[in-house]
Amino acid sequence: MNEMNSSFSVPPVDVFEGDRGWQVLADLPGVAGEDVQVNFERGVLSLSGRRGATRYARQLRFGPDVDADGMEARFRAGVLQVDLPKLERAKPRQIPVRTA
Repeated sequence: MNEMNSSFSVPPVDVFEGDRGWQVLADLPGVAGEDVQVNFERGVLSLSGRRGATRYARQLRFGPDVDADGMEARFRAGVLQVDLPKLERAKPRQIPVRTA
């Protein structure tokens, strides 16, 4: 393939944060699952894919509270879902209030 004839696109993404972590949804219509890559390094989530001559890429920065070992990614019907759990120390917790 001639790289001069390729195009580049930034896929739309939705990011949701909950008590347990973040969920990233990226629209990659027409991209085959084997052409999708997900990487996480130094707090940056990198998503990429290719459909014919079109390359898709997006980077999202997260803080230090991501449990990288617990991350999961799924691709179905043109939508990439990446789940990024929070480290235990970053999860909200209720602090008991002592009374005198």
